[in-house]
Amino acid sequence: MFSFPKYLDVRILIPETGFLLRGVNFLGTPLSIPKIHKSIKIVTDEEKTMTALKSLYDRDILLWVEDTVAKLKSGDFEHLDINNLIEEVESLGISQRNELSSRLLVLLEHLLKRLYVSLPDDYRGWERTIRNQRNSLEILLKQAPSLRTRWNDSFGDAWKTALKTVRKEYRQVTFPDQWQFPSDMQTMLDCDFWEDSES
Repeated sequence: MFSFPKYLDVRILIPETGFLLRGVNFLGTPLSIPKIHKSIKIVTDEEKTMTALKSLYDRDILLWVEDTVAKLKSGDFEHLDINNLIEEVESLGISQRNELSSRLLVLLEHLLKRLYVSLPDDYRGWERTIRNQRNSLEILLKQAPSLRTRWNDSFGDAWKTALKTVRKEYRQVTFPDQWQFPSDMQTMLDCDFWEDSES
């Protein structure tokens, strides 16, 4: 004899048969399933909801976002897909930190080329890339001001990679081991360092 709690909506899958039993158990009324009760699978309403949400997340991420936003706005926290929501929020922060590092890397690579590689025909293209990366960095930092606290660490990592990259690309050019100019955020976003070095 196998008993269910009252008011529990359940589905019972009988192994090796494919049969699915479903019912609502009221007031603790026992449901008799001889010999197989140890192997039955009970699926509650909450589990069914989470399964459906997970399926939506895997099937259509945009629809999942719209559904999640609607639930948050209406205060329907009970039916939120919490696990995937946490994962998405964490990945958003990681994505922004990665973008900061990536754009600093490209900026430094092109600043090094513009400063130390004597190829005048390439100057305009390098300067265009520098402007584009600076503009994108300004937008990113406005959208996520807390990234400002990561500037120094991100700069240090980006510098090492940028220097390694340009040294491989221009083996005949001598690049400095350390950045020769101020590396604070405002200076890096505003100053055309090559103008000072060419004057």
